[in-house]
Amino acid sequence: RRCRGPRAARADRGRIGLRCRYCKHLPARKRANLHTVYPDSLSGLYRACTVRFKRHVATCPHVPGRVRDELRRLSSGRAGGGGGGGGRGCK
Repeated sequence: RRCRGPRAARADRGRIGLRCRYCKHLPARKRANLHTVYPDSLSGLYRACTVRFKRHVATCPHVPGRVRDELRRLSSGRAGGGGGGGGRGCK
């Protein structure tokens, strides 16, 4: 939602939204695309976290390089650690 008028703001009232912590202080016109998302459902919340913010982090000039690098590392499947992964690499 690029254009934010009074009608759009009313549509978001009472809904949970996610916003980029690194560019939230800027006027909307100066933020990278997908800086704020309002998922329609619980499954939409998952999509917002995995797809939309991943795209935003890749293009937002205000996200620190270390954060961008960590996201790439975690997305590559070589994060290590014990959780998730669907059993990959286990014998």
